Amino acid sequence: MTDVIHASRNNPVRVALAGLGRVGTVHAHNILNALPQAELVRIQDADEEVARARSAELCGIPWSLDFAEIVADPAIEAILIATPSTLHLEHIRIAAQAGKHIFVEKPIALTRADTFEAIEIARANGVRLQVGFQLRFEPTFIEARQAIDNGDVGQIYQVRITHRDYKPRDIAFTLTSGGLYADVTVHDFDLARFLAGEIAEVTAFGDALSPGFADSGDIDNGIVVVRFTNGAFGVIDNTRVGGYGFDFFAEILGSRSTVRAVLPLRKSGIEVLTDARSTTQNVTRGVQSYNRAYIGELKSFLEDVVRGGRQPESSSLDAAAAFVLAEAAEISRRERRTVKLDHTAASDGTVYDIR
Repeated sequence: MTDVIHASRNNPVRVALAGLGRVGTVHAHNILNALPQAELVRIQDADEEVARARSAELCGIPWSLDFAEIVADPAIEAILIATPSTLHLEHIRIAAQAGKHIFVEKPIALTRADTFEAIEIARANGVRLQVGFQLRFEPTFIEARQAIDNGDVGQIYQVRITHRDYKPRDIAFTLTSGGLYADVTVHDFDLARFLAGEIAEVTAFGDALSPGFADSGDIDNGIVVVRFTNGAFGVIDNTRVGGYGFDFFAEILGSRSTVRAVLPLRKSGIEVLTDARSTTQNVTRGVQSYNRAYIGELKSFLEDVVRGGRQPESSSLDAAAAFVLAEAAEISRRERRTVKLDHTAASDGTVYDIR
């Protein structure tokens, strides 16, 4: 086990970023432009053309093709992993053994066994592992959660989440994404738990409906029905082929009020409906919603996790729970049955298992 690097809370966290695709590039620009809490020291990608281009785009930050090389740099305190999901377990192992705190994009890994192995590797090496579930850091959903915690919603009866992508990513990405449930719905499972608590059972439906998508071996449209342990129901609907643009919407229907939280393309906000005569709307303007959430999750990682020494708000067990729920959805869809789940309390979260 390598000693974990510690530094003053007042100094920027020296970070390296591995994986310079879409999300990795977003993180890089956010660190440079919106996160003075961090200093981006090194970047890495397996594609030399991409690494060179991103370095030029990012003011000449030194680049590498070798993940182990950047992690071994003693100047680096934390590593952001946005590499392909197939590499996450290996990269978490290398980073943890080097004593670096880790932020990894979801999923932690592509199997349940590998997911829990990665979690144990981080624990054994004394490093903290945060997972990229950015919706927990979006102010719109934080505000909705506060309305629930304050008792404004009352007893929760139903939760509805709509999550639509504009069009499918390229086929190379789709083949390594883990499928619709593990790639897209996994965010919605995490948000459902964040808003309404633990999930007791999952029933899922889905198919490849758009032309040519079946050749990918994945589905492009899905609906998942869940039942929470508190008795509430939830419905999640997803598509990779919305056609009109990205869209995200969550609604929590309760005994006292209904809260609608919306992430449209240009603005976001929550709407609280209390009776037929009264509607209150709060709209949060400014930075586009998803980027605001990306900034929020890294700010929390840098300040609270690396410098503050606290467990992540989006913990490794939260990510494992969402992954198990995605796995349950796939089993349900393929076997045309409801899948029930068991829960075990742990010191840093809840462990999910499929019955």
